[in-house]
Amino acid sequence: MTAKRWLNFILFTAAVAAAPALPVLAQPATPDPSEIARKDAEGLQAVLFGPDSVSPKDRDEAAKRLLQAGAITPLLDALQGVKPAPQLAVARAVGEAETPPPQLMNDLIRLLPTKQESDPPMVEAISQALVNYKDRPEATARLRDFVQQKNVQARLRAAALSAMGALSDKETAALLIDQLRHSGDERSIILAAADALAEMTGHSEFGTDVSQWVAWWRLQESKSPADFRAERLNDRFGELQRDARRMREVRVAIDRQVVDTARFITDPAKLDDYTLSCLKNPVPEFRSAGAGLIIERINQGHKINDEIMDRLRSMIADSSVDTRKRVAETIERINDPASAKAVLAQLKRERDPQARVWLIRAVAPTKDVTAVPVLITMLDDPTYLVAEAAAKALTDMGTEITKDPDLTRQVSNALLKTFARANDAGAMTLRERLVGAMVPLKDAQLVPTLLAVMRDPDPVRNTPNARISAIKALSIMNAVNFRDSIARETATLLATERDAGIRLEAAKAMGIIGTPSQAKQLYSAMKSDADPFVSEAAWSSLAILFDQFSPTDLMEWAQGSWFEDSPQKRLVAFEALYKKYEALGDRAPAEAKVVVEENLGALYASDSIKKPDKAIPFLLAVTAYWEGKPGGKIDSFQKQTLKAYLQATKFKEGVQFAADRIAKDPATRGPNQETFGRTIKTHVDELIKARDFETARQLLTEAKKLDLGNGSYRDDLTNREKEITTPKVPWLHELFPPIPRPTYV
Repeated sequence: MTAKRWLNFILFTAAVAAAPALPVLAQPATPDPSEIARKDAEGLQAVLFGPDSVSPKDRDEAAKRLLQAGAITPLLDALQGVKPAPQLAVARAVGEAETPPPQLMNDLIRLLPTKQESDPPMVEAISQALVNYKDRPEATARLRDFVQQKNVQARLRAAALSAMGALSDKETAALLIDQLRHSGDERSIILAAADALAEMTGHSEFGTDVSQWVAWWRLQESKSPADFRAERLNDRFGELQRDARRMREVRVAIDRQVVDTARFITDPAKLDDYTLSCLKNPVPEFRSAGAGLIIERINQGHKINDEIMDRLRSMIADSSVDTRKRVAETIERINDPASAKAVLAQLKRERDPQARVWLIRAVAPTKDVTAVPVLITMLDDPTYLVAEAAAKALTDMGTEITKDPDLTRQVSNALLKTFARANDAGAMTLRERLVGAMVPLKDAQLVPTLLAVMRDPDPVRNTPNARISAIKALSIMNAVNFRDSIARETATLLATERDAGIRLEAAKAMGIIGTPSQAKQLYSAMKSDADPFVSEAAWSSLAILFDQFSPTDLMEWAQGSWFEDSPQKRLVAFEALYKKYEALGDRAPAEAKVVVEENLGALYASDSIKKPDKAIPFLLAVTAYWEGKPGGKIDSFQKQTLKAYLQATKFKEGVQFAADRIAKDPATRGPNQETFGRTIKTHVDELIKARDFETARQLLTEAKKLDLGNGSYRDDLTNREKEITTPKVPWLHELFPPIPRPTYV
């Protein structure tokens, strides 16, 4: 059926109520996709060859489904039988097929009547089917002969003439002009010939005016058949574009109308009935819109009943390829595992490449590994889009595939085989998807191929995404024998690669497979890489590698000049070192450990990090270590400890710490009172300056409990308390700030 006729059919039937539809033939619980396909075929044949009570729409749908499934034998049986109903259904199915099977052509030719023994619908259906064999001259020749048979009724010949407008050859045009000129008063022939010429040429304005058509034909007679055909195809191309655009608009309008109508239905039972009516509508566009309505309802939190879901699953094998795509998209969106077997059954027999892509996408989210053998065969599909979709689906199922070593090896072998043959420029995306599918498998036999991809900078062979996937796959690979070489090559890539995305992935990978021998390369990337994300990833990986450093090497990194401009990074190094000493327990060198604790306390308490809570335990440990030891360090550390308490607003604990230190040794009582008094006074002044009077009062309340001797600090703290508790009378200029005035020059 031509685009124009199909469009008219849609517009005419847009308001048709849903007719009783084909029964749900495949039960989703059936375990074997082949069994589903067999039962589907049996059910469809039962409908095609059923009694007269079978609806013509159901019979047509059964023939279309058998045709798109490639079931030629039952279609041949129908054409060679004696019942006209199955013959009519098959003829209509062939007339709408994108690629009509050549096995059916001779039987369709045979069914064209030689006498007045048929009816116009049958002749029209057979003619449409024969016209669909555009590249088979014998089909169109038989149709032209039929039109010129004078012993056949005019209404039958007119039905055949109407179909011939879909042809573009000069011989058919000559026949149509001849029929228009010499049909006398056979009005049906004139109208049919004029309509066919209008469809062939786009000159609908000529109508049945013979003179205009004859004038047009005189301009065409001298043209070669090839030139004539090329011009007609060009004429039709513009019309087909307009029809296609209008068809898209019609589909969008139907989708919108179906959803908008559903929004006004508040009764759940009626909404279910409406959804089913859309799914059973004889117009494919309405069935597609019904599938979209299911997505809309699920997004709104509606529960979809079993009858609707069963109907949706049966539509996986719908006769309309656009509907099959939409149904597959719906199943993918709602992730319906119960549809997996039916989807696989349809995938095995699906002819349309785009539909195969959607079916593959529908089965991928289910994680059903029984689909893997079918997906492996799809890797060899001549259409790269299909192979790409299969590789992506295998990627999504990777974690489930790896649970079976044999299945993992089968998938690895298939990916390597397809990768080896995908060498042309059009296979870039396919190679990218294949490498992506290798990532979750962790199969050591993939290492040589992945290394080659990682090294090869040729963007025609390996896209940046393919190389990134190769790095990712190698970094998580369970390949002990290759680990060192993978780490070295990845570190080299980090230093030499121009693509920032690839360097970023290499930097991340080093945290997984790197060793201390690559630490300086990571440090170099951290300091000098132009991309801040690469620099940050290099630092993150370097920090992870600290766990592999020896305490001696890590002490050098922590204390040296490596991180002198970054207290946060120095802190990470000291934290890793402290964890190592903690693990050693009593075997850890005391002096080295106290150096780490000193640095941790100082870093946590520093203005750049400001985590005094974490500083306190380390400062207490250092204070305890230096207690009674020469060197004069105890005074400094106990002062830092009190300061950390105050910064953490742990005033009660801080004052208690200071009191313990003052009471600990009479010999140091005075100096300690001086140190702690000055530290508290300084912190109170900082709080007052920040106008945090409430916190300052809390500190002063606790400080009263501390024996600061007879020095000036006790009086100073008392004065500070009076200042923040006595109401202050503001100065006049504070009450009335000056109003800015414009300055005139």
